[in-house]
Amino acid sequence: MSILSAIRRFCSRASEGEESFWRVWWLAGIPVGWTTAALVIAAEQLRYAGHSGLGDLLDVARFLIYLAWFQLAWRCSRNVMISSR
Repeated sequence: MSILSAIRRFCSRASEGEESFWRVWWLAGIPVGWTTAALVIAAEQLRYAGHSGLGDLLDVARFLIYLAWFQLAWRCSRNVMISSR
């Protein structure tokens, strides 16, 4: 199985709410964190260069990325296994 087909399957299962919550939170959350960190840096660089409108646009893109990730996490939130010790 190729990595792209595994990612496609993960996204499909997560959008249907069938994926484990921890997988959506961590396996999708880490790339979300990297991407949004890069967007923050790029937005601030654009603001320092005098292009505040483009910086604001990147902030909106960052918000939409967070929103998509939270939506996937919410859909999978019922798939939490509680272990009793």
